[in-house]
Amino acid sequence: LTPLTADDGALALFLDNLDPSIVGQPGSSLAAALRQGVDLLGPARSGDRALVVYTDGEAWDERDAIITAGQRAYDAGVAVVFVGFGTIDGSTIPVRVGENAIAPKRDELGRVVTSKYDPALLRAAAEAAHGTFIDASATDKASRIRGALAGLRTERRKVNAQQSVPARYQWFLAPALLLQEIELQRTLEG
Repeated sequence: LTPLTADDGALALFLDNLDPSIVGQPGSSLAAALRQGVDLLGPARSGDRALVVYTDGEAWDERDAIITAGQRAYDAGVAVVFVGFGTIDGSTIPVRVGENAIAPKRDELGRVVTSKYDPALLRAAAEAAHGTFIDASATDKASRIRGALAGLRTERRKVNAQQSVPARYQWFLAPALLLQEIELQRTLEG
């Protein structure tokens, strides 16, 4: 839902507007997320590429499709880090109702929707991708993610900074106005 960009301002603008309600299809499709992530990262160059997937592992996909997508990521040279969230017993999904109220998400029949953490699926997908699985119960997930990504080769990227070029249209405008004035004088005299 956000373009890949080096523009921090544009990225911040997109992140400010991200909300679960903007997703057209509810639920998770881990296989599609992995495929799309690999496609967006494009072909390998001199640096390594990585996907960090934050999920509870509950997905609409078949297990085999997720495993295959993980293998495809590995084949494409994309490192995958799965970061687990949630509980095995399940928990409700909070949604915004009105300006300041939050209520549990309900299905079309009015039942409260729960989402369950599936560590076995995430572990299997990480193994297929030769990636990393960080369990939901792990403390300090951020440092574990950094550790998983630390071994990647980095590629120095150039950021094209546009410099402001002073306007020089006056150089052409002044002679054009002068010629127009001369032409106008000739027309009035003749």
